[in-house]
Amino acid sequence: MNKPRPWILWTLIIVFVFLLLTVGIGLFAEEHELYALITGLLTPLIAFFAAFAMFLVWRIEKDAVSKGMWAGLGLGFLAWALADTVWSVYDLILRQDIPYPSLADLFWAVGYFFFFIALAARLQSLPVKPNKTQTLVIVGMSVFWVMMTIIFVLQPIVADFDPQRLWEGVLNIFFPVADAAVAVMCTVLLILLGLGRFSLSWRWIFAGMFLMTASDLIYSYATWHELYFPEGQVNFISAFIDVTYIAAYLVAGLGAFIYKDIATTRKTASVNLMVKSVSRYYAMLFTNRNHQIISASTNLPVLLNAQGMDGITGHSLSQVLRLKPEVIEDLCARLARESMLKNEPLTIYTQWNEPRDVWLTAVAAYDLHNQFNGANIALRANIIVPEEQRLPGQKELQFDLRHLLTQAGLLAQDENQSMRTYFVNGIQVLANLITQFGGEPFQKSLFNDMREVVEENDLPVQIDGLSVTVQEDLDNRQLAEILHLLLEVAERFVSDIVGEEIVREEMAVMERELGPGVLKDVKAYRLSGEFISPAP
Repeated sequence: MNKPRPWILWTLIIVFVFLLLTVGIGLFAEEHELYALITGLLTPLIAFFAAFAMFLVWRIEKDAVSKGMWAGLGLGFLAWALADTVWSVYDLILRQDIPYPSLADLFWAVGYFFFFIALAARLQSLPVKPNKTQTLVIVGMSVFWVMMTIIFVLQPIVADFDPQRLWEGVLNIFFPVADAAVAVMCTVLLILLGLGRFSLSWRWIFAGMFLMTASDLIYSYATWHELYFPEGQVNFISAFIDVTYIAAYLVAGLGAFIYKDIATTRKTASVNLMVKSVSRYYAMLFTNRNHQIISASTNLPVLLNAQGMDGITGHSLSQVLRLKPEVIEDLCARLARESMLKNEPLTIYTQWNEPRDVWLTAVAAYDLHNQFNGANIALRANIIVPEEQRLPGQKELQFDLRHLLTQAGLLAQDENQSMRTYFVNGIQVLANLITQFGGEPFQKSLFNDMREVVEENDLPVQIDGLSVTVQEDLDNRQLAEILHLLLEVAERFVSDIVGEEIVREEMAVMERELGPGVLKDVKAYRLSGEFISPAP
């Protein structure tokens, strides 16, 4: 989702236009009481809307850290909504100046407390650190907020501090400092979370928080210099403070709705993990002494990009595989002498004349006079096919394939491919999850963690970007063990950020897509207890 839904934009436009009309009423029509009535009702209403939006996200989140953050934001906005309600009661119903300090100030202070906990918890859980450019931006923004707070707000307040009005002075200092602290934490989070799938929602939410901080700081400055509603009259600075204050609640609340909209829409990120691996696609075919195909598995057309079995059965092997006859003659001559060929590399050509690498395993058939009489051939290829087409469709041919691989001593290697398929797909899913959450910085952090584990365990693996390069002389079981270790690292890393339940759900979806055959082999492999564990 690259942009908010239309209703969100229309809500923002309508409320903003309404606020401008309200400002016009107060400034130009001099209807100060009507202005006070509208802003007094609208402020707590929009504040409760923001709190409601935060709690909606809290309900759908499954990760404990994320739920805690959204609960903190929801409680913070709820406390501020109650504070604004108290203010409005004094202003609109009791027709009195609100005392200072008051119950409203207590609610505002409590709201800051919840905001601090929520934002600090989210910052603490993030595994990524800002780079040099991001650090400079964070430092620059932090210095800006702190200097603005000190020069325009704290300096005059501290200069005129009255010990006889202790609590009033304490709150005068606490609120601007709290605003600056929230602004700094929001700046850090916005930079670190600005590239993930939820980046748009974070921009809206933190834009609301920034507006709130700016409004509060200007309010503190204006009230200290008696510029806010002087003599009960609306002026530009008063209108600006009120509009930005209400807009802050609205933008933050709409940002939470954008987050909920994204979170409830399933989307796969385009992360392609590359691991050298052997495919499990197999096709079977049988030839006579003249190298003509007498029968073949129904999934062979997939390998050849053919429309069907026409043009396969009854035709020569060289014609079907689009190879020179002398290549087939030499291959079959070797097979007749050696009786078996194992994983023989071969480049064939599809009906679209595209080259395709295959590995041929074959056993020779002999007649009663021990003369070569044909071949039983299994072709393996590194192609992506639906589960139902990766093996011969006929049950008897699946048995023949298994028997041939057993004779060749390749069955265990083929079964280990299930483990590699599972682990590679698992790491892929986890990389997708973390990329959706935080973008490229989180993705890099995940692969850095895996690289550290590789170095700690002295594994024969090189991780470069999204590619995993393994030594050529490793057998399938060793490769599967290494990938299992990397999968454990990825699961731990991602679970700490998005939550164990989300990881389990995504892995379950992957398992359903892989099919029961792969899962059966993975279960048997896990029961063997031969996996290595990461270094402590």
